[in-house]
Amino acid sequence: MAKQLELNFDDNTPTFIEWFTAVNVEHHKHGEKPYTISEGVEVYKKLVKSNFFTMQSNIWNSKNEN
Repeated sequence: MAKQLELNFDDNTPTFIEWFTAVNVEHHKHGEKPYTISEGVEVYKKLVKSNFFTMQSNIWNSKNEN
């Protein structure tokens, strides 16, 4: 399943590993429980399906703005 999540999107969607790592670092910083891989996969799929990475103002779509 992970290989499916490593697609190269042209819309600034991070790979699952990029997103999962960043989210769990933030969870750790704020004393929150990190996602398990299975929880992360479900959340990531929902974010991709909802176009979160292209529709929302976030680090994933603003990193190419200068």
